[in-house]
Amino acid sequence: MFALAVGATQVGSLERESFNDESTFTVIAARVLDGELPYVKLFDNKPPMIFLLLAGAMAAFGESLFVVRAVGDLCLLMSCIAVFAIARRRTDLVSAGLGGLALIAIHAVEYAVETHTELPAMAMLMAALWLLLARRDRWWAIAAAGLLLSLSVLTRSNLGLVAAALFAWLLAAALRPSLGVHRWAAALFAGAGLLPAAGLILLYASADALAELRLANIEAALAYSGQIGMWRALLLHGRIFLNEALATPLLLLPFSATLVIGMAVSLRNGGRREGGGIDPRRQISQHPSKRRKPERQQMEERQAGRSWSCCGSLSQPLFWPFWQPATSFATTGCSCIP
Repeated sequence: MFALAVGATQVGSLERESFNDESTFTVIAARVLDGELPYVKLFDNKPPMIFLLLAGAMAAFGESLFVVRAVGDLCLLMSCIAVFAIARRRTDLVSAGLGGLALIAIHAVEYAVETHTELPAMAMLMAALWLLLARRDRWWAIAAAGLLLSLSVLTRSNLGLVAAALFAWLLAAALRPSLGVHRWAAALFAGAGLLPAAGLILLYASADALAELRLANIEAALAYSGQIGMWRALLLHGRIFLNEALATPLLLLPFSATLVIGMAVSLRNGGRREGGGIDPRRQISQHPSKRRKPERQQMEERQAGRSWSCCGSLSQPLFWPFWQPATSFATTGCSCIP
């Protein structure tokens, strides 16, 4: 169902020209296939993963516009599945499905979004978010989450704030055994997250191109982000939201209202189905002192989930794909609609 929805809303854009960075990404990715590192001869201020990802897709399936844009469609589908899986932990099947469909629908506001770097970055972030929520007691899941977060940061550098926030939370979670987080979670998360960066540094060092890597990913990024302050950015985001709402009121306004309702309900009652709930028959047979601990633990899990979702959503509200972590809240809103 999700795959059909993605196809119905995105495949039609193949016939339209894109005015974003698509051509730059495609040309640099094609040069990677010829053995040339990004930034060495052709320069762009985007992190390197988008070029490497597109190069890998073109190496496997051929150099074509369809392959380039199909990467974004696949990332949108993966994000939708992750949103569904996260939302399913707190609400029913239909509401979780509606939340996933709402995510796909909101990406139809703007055409040819497939080559936006936000899509692969958020696909990796959403997969990491699910691992941290559902498998945070497993060492391999924590390591995989760190690796995915690192790759997402190397696709969209502003997600570094999310990675830092998650690392800080994992450090604090070590002091709260009731959260069920692996005791070495912070070390595993950071260690796995450093691997992609270390690999890139070694690769560029071997090509004597560390200066180009630093210029594109640190110096240019800092200069670019310093062009607009926080308050001006907030005003810009508000103006963009207003313009989009006026242009597509039947799509954007119901989605936004459902999202707000879902967040409000989640903050009020925490979503009773988080983690699949507790078997009431088992609760009856337990001593009251033993029943309170699972309930408290579930509340802490819900608080962690809300924190991580908000981190991803607030990292860059200018682009719709960055609202994917908060879309799971929309499923709770859907469940409140008769």
